[in-house]
Amino acid sequence: MPVLSYFAATTVEVAAEKGLFIATSAKFPPMEKREGMVEVTESVQVAKSSVVIDGKRSGVYRLGEDCESVSNECDQVLEGFRADGTQEKVWEETSKVWDRALHAL
Repeated sequence: MPVLSYFAATTVEVAAEKGLFIATSAKFPPMEKREGMVEVTESVQVAKSSVVIDGKRSGVYRLGEDCESVSNECDQVLEGFRADGTQEKVWEETSKVWDRALHAL
């Protein structure tokens, strides 16, 4: 799986730094505007999310190792995942993991 091999190829610290950058940088805006995003300079290009819902960008990004957007070459594969309900299954499982982790605190 690309995600696993990506994170396995880097340290936990670097993966955490990249995750924090992506989650807080105005380079990767969420679907709904929110306060507290770290602003970017005019020279930094704001990323375009890879999913559009009802004409609005969703805040979902496909990124490479350098935290830059990757091309849309795999759109057909992703469209298949969206059509067969994979995204709902992944979100459901992700939510379960976070629920367990937060309840363990």
